[in-house]
Amino acid sequence: MEIEQLYLKSFRSYKKALIPLHPRLTIFYGSNAVGKTNILEAISILSTGKSFRGGLDKDIVKNYDNGYYIACKFKKNNKNYKLSYAFQIKNKKNNYKAKLNNKVIKGRQFIIGQIISVIFSPSDIMIVDGSPLYRRRFIDAILSYQSKNYLHNIISYNQTLRQRNAVIKNIKNNKSVEKSLELWDYTLEKYASFVIKKRIQFITDFNVIFSEVIYNISKARDKIEIDISLSHPQEKKDYLKVLQSNYRKDISLGYTFYGPHRQDLIFKENGKECLSYFSQGQKRSLVLGMRLAQFYFLKKILNLSPLLIIDDVFGDLDDNRRASFVKLLEKCGQAIIATPNLEDLNFEKLNIRGENFKYKIPSIFSEPILI
Repeated sequence: MEIEQLYLKSFRSYKKALIPLHPRLTIFYGSNAVGKTNILEAISILSTGKSFRGGLDKDIVKNYDNGYYIACKFKKNNKNYKLSYAFQIKNKKNNYKAKLNNKVIKGRQFIIGQIISVIFSPSDIMIVDGSPLYRRRFIDAILSYQSKNYLHNIISYNQTLRQRNAVIKNIKNNKSVEKSLELWDYTLEKYASFVIKKRIQFITDFNVIFSEVIYNISKARDKIEIDISLSHPQEKKDYLKVLQSNYRKDISLGYTFYGPHRQDLIFKENGKECLSYFSQGQKRSLVLGMRLAQFYFLKKILNLSPLLIIDDVFGDLDDNRRASFVKLLEKCGQAIIATPNLEDLNFEKLNIRGENFKYKIPSIFSEPILI
């Protein structure tokens, strides 16, 4: 799949910009803080419904405008599409509107899966060094691309979890009774069982690709695989029983303690957890391996080449990791890259030759200049 054109209005540093993208490789380069990553951020919102940089939509709006608008024309499976996303602050309220081929689509879940992307950024290190939330998001993002049913279940689980937690707080404050949890238990269990089953199966399938990628990155030094850490030993067998046997604990804490929202990923070497003694270089290899495996996994499952969005990651790559990246760029479909220096990209090793667009983003211009 590929994006042909990207349009930005009142988005970060861009008042207006219409940017054609090359079907193979587009590179945005220039000094820091001139707007390269802003372009990638817009693509990430059109792909996932949210920015890979985090933050609030109101902070994305340029200067004192009351909203932003982004849109793109893209091809997928030999069909043409137009996708747009608008954010507006009206009467101090946030309003969102997304359209696919000029038809309104409701909810972020309907944006997810239209544009399939894999995003590489410096913040990816949080996948191994951050809280379990980052690792759950990693799994959920891939499974949501793979299955609309999974996306529906994980969204429904999180909504039900918030409602159950609200009831728990009422019980703790003597505003409700313990029996009122039963209805939410059955609903939560329905969604949780689906999510748990799919996550466990995913880890099995993903490990086949991930282990091979890590083996190649490390030149056969590292043999790593991923395991999923359940929040309770009985979670996958009888989650309803886990919920109902821990009322006292939940009420004491004021929230639901066990469930998919507390699961984690564990990296193992020879069957033992390895992050505690891994160097920063090895951790960067793990992160790169996760993203590379994500690309190859989605390509296999969806039978299409995901869009690569690459934000200034080349400076931290040693020769082995850079070689893995070069191999990926040779095999991928469309890649969109932001980098401070063109020298970071060794075009002599890339089997792309002259087939690319290069945009220099100077700080004094509001729109990118094609060179």
